[in-house]
Amino acid sequence: MQRGETLNVQVELVDVPRESQLWGERFSRKATDIFTVEDEIAKQISERLRLKLTGPERARLRKRDTKNTDAYHLYLKGRYYLNKRTADGLRRGIEYFHEAVKRDPSYAQTYAGLADGYMVLSFFIPSPAREFAAKGKAAALKALDIDAQLSEALAALGMIQCSQDWAWREAEQSLRRAIELMPDYSLAHDYYAMLLSAQGRHDEAIREVRHGLELEPLSAIVGHHVAWVLIRARMYDEAIDLCREVVEMDPNFPMGYYWLGLTYGLKALYEEAIRALQAVPRSVGTTFTTLELARVYAASGRTEVARQLLADMQETFERDYAEPLGFATACAALGEVDKAFHWLERAFQDRSGFFAMWVNGDPRLDSLRSDARMSDLLRRVGFDSPNR
Repeated sequence: MQRGETLNVQVELVDVPRESQLWGERFSRKATDIFTVEDEIAKQISERLRLKLTGPERARLRKRDTKNTDAYHLYLKGRYYLNKRTADGLRRGIEYFHEAVKRDPSYAQTYAGLADGYMVLSFFIPSPAREFAAKGKAAALKALDIDAQLSEALAALGMIQCSQDWAWREAEQSLRRAIELMPDYSLAHDYYAMLLSAQGRHDEAIREVRHGLELEPLSAIVGHHVAWVLIRARMYDEAIDLCREVVEMDPNFPMGYYWLGLTYGLKALYEEAIRALQAVPRSVGTTFTTLELARVYAASGRTEVARQLLADMQETFERDYAEPLGFATACAALGEVDKAFHWLERAFQDRSGFFAMWVNGDPRLDSLRSDARMSDLLRRVGFDSPNR
């Protein structure tokens, strides 16, 4: 708790099975002394538990990426807003990271935050995606120039390398290195699982993403990443259960509803799919949510409604931009094969956010897989052995 310039911290170490307190302490310091308080808490807890820390572990506890408390607080606010996964949250998060950079240009974590922020924007608000991805990659490389062993920067870089550069081998190297440097960083496991899933390595992907969930069981972000992997592995019932948990955990988290609606649609539970997609907060991902709704209407036989939505989204595409992969999946559901490949080619040219991560094995594109154009497209994206 902060009161004015005073920071009061109460720490308790609890033995949960025995319902007993092992240790407790109160700290009262100036807010500018937050790093000193953190050091004291870490030291006392490790001593109390008689932890035998290795040299590298002790170095990690003592490591400070910045001595500027204002930059540190701005970085934390950036992560907070970024994790909301809303349009306003993404933009505010990036603004806070930029402010943190101004306060301390040598603060590597803030560049890693920017890399994550722009990478997420490349998926959710493409305009087109490569514009944000280029900024994200530059920020990740800047962070690694400052700290070559920064797991967060390597993880963001790896995600951009696979989703935008289609440099699958380099992406895997970056993500495996991120995990090696920080085994308890859940997003590194999540991003690696997405790469594995995109390549059709579903068993590996499920193991990896579930490990991320073990590390962060109450994170809506990690939860929706698990749903992503389960859907691609065609484990729809488990994905639905997971999405319900995410929505219950955070009713304002848009991706929980989106994946829930998409999965219901794949199970031909069309009314449930429509309700879930209509419940997606209209602050982020509006275009691909509407396009998925069009696909569900098409799959359920309400083709006129689907075509009207697609016509409306065509105007959006020409005015602002919209996710081409969504057009392709909706056209595939309508049986309009040539139009579907037109949009897949546009997604290829634009390197749209979801394209490379979903085109190989996307259940919504199954009707197109016998077409030679699909094999050629997958080969150009770098999938020599496409998952069918």
